[in-house]
Order: sequence, then structure tokens, then C-alpha cells
Amino acid sequence: MDLQPARLLSSVNPSANHSKAELLAAVRLLCDGIDPPTAPDPKRRRISLAQHCSRFTPNGQQWLEIIKIYMAAVQGDKVKYSKLLQMTEIPSQEATLSKYFVGKILGCPEATASLRIRMDLIKSAWYWIAAAQEGFAFAICGLANLLREPLPGLTVDLASAKKLWAKAYSLCDVPEAANEIGFCFGTGQGGPVDLVKAAAWYDAAKNCDIDGTRIGDKPRGGHGDLTSLFELGPSDDLQSEFVQRATRNYYRVRKDMGVNDPSAHAAALRTKGHSSIARVLELTDPGRTPSFRTMDDGFNAFAELQAQISMAERELQLMGIGGGLRQGGYGRKKKK
Repeated sequence: MDLQPARLLSSVNPSANHSKAELLAAVRLLCDGIDPPTAPDPKRRRISLAQHCSRFTPNGQQWLEIIKIYMAAVQGDKVKYSKLLQMTEIPSQEATLSKYFVGKILGCPEATASLRIRMDLIKSAWYWIAAAQEGFAFAICGLANLLREPLPGLTVDLASAKKLWAKAYSLCDVPEAANEIGFCFGTGQGGPVDLVKAAAWYDAAKNCDIDGTRIGDKPRGGHGDLTSLFELGPSDDLQSEFVQRATRNYYRVRKDMGVNDPSAHAAALRTKGHSSIARVLELTDPGRTPSFRTMDDGFNAFAELQAQISMAERELQLMGIGGGLRQGGYGRKKKK
């Protein structure tokens, strides 16, 4: 059957019914022209994740509005979900974000249950394809994740996944994308183990600038604090957690390479995260924030304990004792 993926991509209609074969053909077409990742490009122009996200909405007021609509839809507001769907059809900067968020909702069992609609991973992927074509890094990263742990009827395609992760990282500092490439090189998924390349990609991930403070490109236009969006990536984990994970993985790989840096490693273990839940509520419903602020300390303590458990597991594995509490090599969490 001639799937005509070029035609599919030239007129993507996420709401239409497409087959799994069409989906796979379209995703692979997106990979055409993307070179397989080797090492992060040192000459790459750095763009923070916040700056990249801000380009898809003209001002801060509309930014917060679309976040509020998405949060309400996730909690079961069908009117807001309908509005989000309508926004995907209107040619505008917000349409890209709307397509991405609709894709997240359709792929989330909790959100679809709240809305009493059927979870549809195929349609979710098509909304992400539409957003990916418009250059949204989160959508590109999400499609790569789909190829790593595919839907029933699709095959694992790590070669294409790594291309898409590399593309997402080339657009802006996406810790998740760089960390996943490092994980593939570090564990030999989709090719031979290459600890040098793994360390390079983990280093790129741990140095990602999420909010623009380090490379000095904080968004203008009244967007303010963008935590409410850039913490809502394609995975359930926060992008800040991928930075922490990559930091720990980087020092583990260096240790396997024979490079020991205990002081830096100790600093990596002390790295604390934060809960985006309280921040999202602060931006969308300020009145509810106080009761959630104490969650930050719990998330920080859990993140540090998790890091210590990971290190203990790694040491036991090096000693040939046990299989650990989690699987998957350098800090990858076991899929629930």
C-alpha cells in the first residue's frame, strides 16, 4: 500500500482517523534529513527551553490563559477541553501549544477518565506530529519517546528516536532529549555502548538552561515565570528531574571510564529538585497555593533519597551483588 507520507504531512489533520502504518510512515518521514546523533554540537546556538516555548504565544496573558484552559481540561472540564480543540483549528501561535496539549490529554489515562472520553494514543501522536511540524521541541521529543516504547502494532525504532531527540535538542535546551540519547549510548540501546558519547550527552543534559538565566535569553513580552509550561513535558517527569538524573548519570559513566571525582559526585547527590505542582497551581489558582507549598520539601527529600538509592544499587552491581530495586542501567526508572 502506498501510504504517501509526504501527502500526509503536507495536510496533517490530527482529528482524522489514521492507521498505525500511516502514523509510523509519517514519523519516519519527519526523520528524513536528520543525521544520527554522534556528540552534541559545541557550535550549536544555545536557546533556553523557556525562550523556545515563549515563541509559540505572543504575550504572557495568552500564555497563562492557555495553561489555565489545559489544567481545567485535565481536571475534567469538558467546556475547556472543547475550547482547546477549537484553538487547534485556528491558525495562530497558540494553535501549536493547543495541539501539543490535546495530544497530552488524549494519551493520559487520568485526564481522559476525568473527561469521560476514550484514550487514543494514535490520535495523540497525530496531534504531536502536527505540533512537531511547526517546530515545537516537546512534541518532537514525545514522538521519539513513542518510538522507544511503541504502541501495540508498532515496532521499536531507536535509530529514528535518537534522530528526533537530537532534533529536539538542536532547537533548544531540552534535558529529557539529551538525557535519553546519553542513556542509549550508555546502555547500548540502538547501537554499541559508547561511554564517551554517553558522557557527552549527559553533560549536555545536565547543563541545559531551562529558564534562560544562565545563557541570558529569558523571554520578553510579559511571559514571566514559565515553569507552568516547561515542566509539562512529554514525560511525567519534570524537566528539572532530567537535569538531576543526567548529572548523576554523568558521574557514573565517568567512573566506569576510570575517572573518579568524588567531590563533584557528592555535589550531584545534593542536587535538589522542586515540585512543579505548587508552581502550576500558583499561576492558575493563587488561592490554593499555601496548602501545597509544603510539597516542595517532600519532593526535594524524595529526589535526594532516590539519588542515594541509585548510587547504592550501582555500587552493589559493580560488586556483583543483586539486581537492584530498579532496572534499566544508568538511572532510568522502571516503567510502571
